[in-house]
Amino acid sequence: MKSQLIEMNAQVASQKQEAINPKQKGTAKGLGVAVLALLAMIFLAGISVPASAQCTGPLIYTTGGYNGWYQNGGPLRISDWPTSGPDSGITYAASQSFKPTLFGETFGTCLEIYVWHNPGKLGNEVCTSYPKEAVSTLYWSVDSTAFGQGPNNVSAGHGTAHYQAQLHSDGCFGNEFGYEVWRVTIKLDPIVPLSSSKTYFLNLSLGTAQYGNELYWDVNGPGSALMRPPGKAGNNSLNSATFSIYMQ
Repeated sequence: MKSQLIEMNAQVASQKQEAINPKQKGTAKGLGVAVLALLAMIFLAGISVPASAQCTGPLIYTTGGYNGWYQNGGPLRISDWPTSGPDSGITYAASQSFKPTLFGETFGTCLEIYVWHNPGKLGNEVCTSYPKEAVSTLYWSVDSTAFGQGPNNVSAGHGTAHYQAQLHSDGCFGNEFGYEVWRVTIKLDPIVPLSSSKTYFLNLSLGTAQYGNELYWDVNGPGSALMRPPGKAGNNSLNSATFSIYMQ
């Protein structure tokens, strides 16, 4: 009987303590929620997030806006020729010179270009492709010589951009030739050291689309873009390839 009374007194005392400080229990729960939120933030911090779909930050250089139409012979092919036919096995590449207009030493981290994609569709079906169908992969390099060739070439950086990893496509529109024109942004990995006192060449090649369709680099006016091999698509030294490079 005595032990039962002691147990009852302990329960009463506990209830009184909760009545005196009713926030204590809620505070404990609040701390528990805060701890869980902190752990969730730590966990999410370790997850890799895809590159931003848009380039932001200071503009290092641009050749201007996109064109989307034929200009001085048309865009520059940056995808290889199919594996069959008389031109099978030909590797295409395009090169555009530039000198940074952002003064001083900088780092290029994001590239924006416009790419023509032949979807094999007509009329209202143009631009019904998913972004992953347009540009799957693209090799880029920034060099001191066109196409990164020659014994004196100095590479500032190069890499292969993959869809949803370093490469994103959006903003599609169709032109009168049945091509989809996509804005393509590429996270430059590794970043590219640049200097306003030097001239560089942006080189693009080995572009692939999900279904093997052709890819072309948009041009927006007279300029000094080069294509390799010459005479197969587009013209040399007549166009300016559309691109902008940013420092994020």
